[in-house]
Amino acid sequence: AEAIRKILGQDSSRKKREDKLKKRQEELAQEKAANAKMLAPSTIRTVMGPSGTTVAFAEDIGLPHIFDPKPTNYPPPREKCAGPSCTNPYKYRDSKSNLPLCSLQCYKAIHARMQSEANP
Repeated sequence: AEAIRKILGQDSSRKKREDKLKKRQEELAQEKAANAKMLAPSTIRTVMGPSGTTVAFAEDIGLPHIFDPKPTNYPPPREKCAGPSCTNPYKYRDSKSNLPLCSLQCYKAIHARMQSEANP
């Protein structure tokens, strides 16, 4: 019976130690979070993680405007076909004139117009 009590007592003491460690870790995490909020507003934060490195600046540092976030417009809108009265986005470029074209029909129309302009 004493052996069983000792074993049970040891298990409970391990559990007590584990609970104390968990409480300490939680308290440390709360302190770190509180300290992060209390940092001076002119600090620079660098976070290196598996997804990459992030650098955050406070508003009052006064960085140049090139660092302001801009809405991205990527990819830019496709160029329109140069064919007469054609509004399709281009798929090809004419090797001679370097004009954007969407089809063989527009290619022929452009070349017919160029030849009529060249031969008045």
